[in-house]
Amino acid sequence: MYINRVVALDLENNKVVCANGLTVDFDVLFIDIGSTSVTVSVSGAAEYAIAAKLVSQL
Repeated sequence: MYINRVVALDLENNKVVCANGLTVDFDVLFIDIGSTSVTVSVSGAAEYAIAAKLVSQL
């Protein structure tokens, strides 16, 4: 497992290029882009809302 910022994908050669210069070969690729809720554009959201991903266990 690698934790890094991806700066390019070479899909013809199945390679991921990371910010630190590391190039990683892959057969199957899963990219966790994370999740950040945008509360700035919703009035009152920062004070009164809780951000949560939609997960079946919730």
